[in-house]
Amino acid sequence: AVEMAREYRIPLVVRTFREPDSAGTEIGAEPSAVANDRATAVVDQSRLLIFDLPSEDPRLALQIGERLQRERLTYYQVSTEAACTRFAVLPPKYRDAEAIVRQVLAARGVAPGEIDAGKFALVSVVGEALRRRVSAWQEQAQKVLADAGIQVHATARDDISLSYLVADPQRKKAVSCLHQNLVL
Repeated sequence: AVEMAREYRIPLVVRTFREPDSAGTEIGAEPSAVANDRATAVVDQSRLLIFDLPSEDPRLALQIGERLQRERLTYYQVSTEAACTRFAVLPPKYRDAEAIVRQVLAARGVAPGEIDAGKFALVSVVGEALRRRVSAWQEQAQKVLADAGIQVHATARDDISLSYLVADPQRKKAVSCLHQNLVL
C-alpha cells in the first residue's frame, strides 16, 4: 500500500488497530521535512542463519536470489566484498535455502563444500532523512556501533535504510545504541 501511495502520490495515514482513534503516521505525497534530521526508526530481525559463499562471479548472487524469490523464500542480501555472496534466512527456511544453493552451485559445476551458517541479526536504521545523505548516515551509524564495541560482519544499504549484520547476542545493544544516537 505504501509503495502504491508513493508511486501515485496519494496521501496515506497508517494507524494501529489497537488505537484506531490515534493520529497515526501520515505519509504524504511528498517527503516531509524531517525534524532535527533524525532517522525514523531502528528495526531488527533476529536469529538469522548466514550463507557465506566465496565467489568471483557477481552473477551467483543474482541467480541464487532469483531462485529464492521463485520459491517465495524470504532472504536478506548482505555483502562485504566483491569475492563473496552473503545472504541470510530465518532458521525454518534454512534447509530449503540450502537445497537451492546446492542446486545452483551444482548446475555451475562448482562443488558446494561447506556452507557457513552462523547465528546473526540484521539491525537497520530507516527513514526519509537518510535519503539526502546516506553516506554520512552510514559513517555515523558505523561509528556508533564501533564505539559500543559491536562488530559489524556485513552491511547493506538503499536510499532510506542502512542495515548491519551483527552477532545475535549483540542485537539488543546495537538497536539501543543506534536508537539513542540516531532516532531520539
